[in-house]
Amino acid sequence: RHGKAVRDDEAPSDRERGLTPRGRRDARAAGERLAEAGLMPSRILVSGARRTRETHEALAESLPAPFELNDGLYMATAKTVWNAAIAGGEGVVW
Repeated sequence: RHGKAVRDDEAPSDRERGLTPRGRRDARAAGERLAEAGLMPSRILVSGARRTRETHEALAESLPAPFELNDGLYMATAKTVWNAAIAGGEGVVW
């Protein structure tokens, strides 16, 4: 999930919608809270959308996990996201 993004009419396309200042602050705070709770991901999946890349940049200092830029996640279905998440086989418990 990404932080609060600018409105549709504030960017040339949906893919290029960046984060608002609040979105950057919230993403940074989310990363800090996750790290404080000991919730360190084994990897982070990031779509090609600007807002998701900016969200990752804001939380990467607190969550320095490896990340994968996966453009196939942009506007993806839940099934596609799930399949991408389990593709690495890390941390999946049934």
